[in-house]
Amino acid sequence: MAIGLLRTLGTAALFVLITLAGAPSAHAVDRHEAVKLTAVKKGKKTVGFKVTMRLRPDIHDTVRIGIGSAGKFASAEINATTKREAASGSYGYIRAKLGELKGLRQEQAKEVSYTVLYGKGNDLGPGETVDVVTAWKSSRKDRQWHVFGMVDGPMVDGEKFTLPK
Repeated sequence: MAIGLLRTLGTAALFVLITLAGAPSAHAVDRHEAVKLTAVKKGKKTVGFKVTMRLRPDIHDTVRIGIGSAGKFASAEINATTKREAASGSYGYIRAKLGELKGLRQEQAKEVSYTVLYGKGNDLGPGETVDVVTAWKSSRKDRQWHVFGMVDGPMVDGEKFTLPK
């Protein structure tokens, strides 16, 4: 009886080990991280900000980066479709389009930074609350955009930032 129990426990331990070994890739998602906003000054006056972040492509090779209107929607107003539309510029959610990068390599992080001047091609101002939004797509397949970083639902995965004063 003890030997049978040991075999069962050994099999269970092996199953757990195999499952955990595959866990990181199972939970990977195209995303951005390590976002930093720093003031851009002209003399003593803050005239904008520099945003720096690390992009983490998982399965997509194209990303659009923008500054969004954190908290614009009530949770009941947004679903996966409206979230994608808002990240593409609909509903006035994106306040500044920072760029689009193509040819990203899977699982190879890329550091990027953009300088945004207040009022230059955007309606941003010092002290406002925003979110950083990335929308990911693959050039190899016709897929919908995967949105990351938007504070508004249906899945809250973003964080809010206060623009430098």
